[in-house]
Amino acid sequence: MSKHTLTLLDATGIQEYIFGSNQLAQNIGASELVERVTTQWLVDSLKALGLSTNLQWSSEKGVEYSNKKVPQVYVEVIYAGGGNAVLLFAPGQDAQAFLRHHTRRVLVGARGLQILAVSQVFEWDEQAGTGETFVDVLDQLRKKIFIRKMSRPASTPMPGLAITTACAYTGLPAVGVNTDPNIVGTEIATRMKRLKEEQPISGEVADKLRAEPPAKNRLHELLKQVREKGYEFVYDFDQFGDKGESSYIAVVHTDGNGMGKRFDALAAQYKTAGYNRDYIEAIRALSDSIRKRAEKALNETVNYLLDGLEKEEITIKPLKRDGTPLLPFRPIVFGGDDVTFVCDGRLGVMLAAKYLQAFTDGNLADGAPVYARAGVAVVKTHFPFSRAYGLSEDLAFSAKQAIAGLKLEGDSGATVMDWHFSTTGVIRSLEAIRKQDYMSRSAVSMLMRPIRIDAHAGQWRSWENFQSVMKEFRGKEWAEKRNKVKDLQNALRGGSQDVSLFMKNYRIKGLPDIPAQPAMKTNGWQIEAGEDVACGYFDTLEAIDFVAVKAKKVAL
Repeated sequence: MSKHTLTLLDATGIQEYIFGSNQLAQNIGASELVERVTTQWLVDSLKALGLSTNLQWSSEKGVEYSNKKVPQVYVEVIYAGGGNAVLLFAPGQDAQAFLRHHTRRVLVGARGLQILAVSQVFEWDEQAGTGETFVDVLDQLRKKIFIRKMSRPASTPMPGLAITTACAYTGLPAVGVNTDPNIVGTEIATRMKRLKEEQPISGEVADKLRAEPPAKNRLHELLKQVREKGYEFVYDFDQFGDKGESSYIAVVHTDGNGMGKRFDALAAQYKTAGYNRDYIEAIRALSDSIRKRAEKALNETVNYLLDGLEKEEITIKPLKRDGTPLLPFRPIVFGGDDVTFVCDGRLGVMLAAKYLQAFTDGNLADGAPVYARAGVAVVKTHFPFSRAYGLSEDLAFSAKQAIAGLKLEGDSGATVMDWHFSTTGVIRSLEAIRKQDYMSRSAVSMLMRPIRIDAHAGQWRSWENFQSVMKEFRGKEWAEKRNKVKDLQNALRGGSQDVSLFMKNYRIKGLPDIPAQPAMKTNGWQIEAGEDVACGYFDTLEAIDFVAVKAKKVAL
């Protein structure tokens, strides 16, 4: 038997590290550092130690795996990216030497980011079908890393002495100012000088800002059509929206449904000695197929947006910088099933739906279909970004909880989305908001959402129905009749009887049709046993001002 070493790397505290700042350039740079810690820097560390590997990385193609495996290479990377990596060291190779070198690189180049590592030596004899199974060893490492996460000492950075200057963003001791090219790089320093925004910054902020330009370049490599169409990406939240027209951004968080269970299913399939190599190939293939699907979905979402802007069907006039229009869309976290992007507030619901449709189109490497969920938080531009992201996560969780109720007989899953429009700066929990603002006078929820994005004829809570109703409300009978719309909203709050009276007063024959719920057309509500149980129109009425598409179309 031969003794191999399996090593697991895991960046922890990622959400706080990426989304803790209200400066978009820092969010972008932090996300780039998290990605590179387990991709580009991983490759660099292996090369620096002379360790051959199967992993390649480039800004153009990202992560790529060769067909080489141990013992053809000293280190075989099982999968890498998104702050996680699993490495298999051939017999005789020193995993600890690699960890010392790599973690030192992270400490120096990504200050404030915490990375944990565990290793285990195990015996593997693939030909004889004996020895320890890869499944069991990896499971043991995951348990160890979890324990280490729970037991690691709390970070208590020293805020500095009275004579030190504090960072304008973190309160930690400043290492310089953001206009110094030696600290933040030439591009950021030049930008800050031009904007006259010189600020003292800590080492952590400096690292994040320095990573923003390469993050932009990597994104342009992935989404080449942006520059081909003459656009650039934004680097500031104020660059979203039309001046004097809209001051909202949408924070969109998406996640795959049941991804952990899919990897667990592979583990159960290969949990026998002699199948180590098959298991490695299977989890790498599944991981890589998720990454490629996410990249494809981002490209399709951007194409959808660019096409709408070009045809002037999307009614947004992008801001310009030095004569170049800025695309009102910016991915922050991408490359896996967990994706977060920001965009103009009037595009959030549309682009989230488009992304989900593209991501769930077809099967993954394990041969099964993929489903996903999304939360869309539309907030004012200067709303605390960490809270906006937290709200988008809460909405994605709300969507997850609704999956069981939105599935119909024969469904293996459902792709679901939830959203919220925050028109004030008041910070409350999602549960409190919905209990206070979205209940009828008889204490019944007026929400149609969360809704299914994947088409299903038998489910009325669907993206298809939402778009159809929206199109009707933006038509000739309702367009620009604000009092009529507001009166209908108030009537919906009162219940089905108030809606019937509203329709009589306005001489309306029927509300927009909702298949599978014909009664809603006459009174706005689904009624069971004489009681209002579900409302079909409040969501669309609320969303009218947050859909930047010409009235004749809702979807492109």
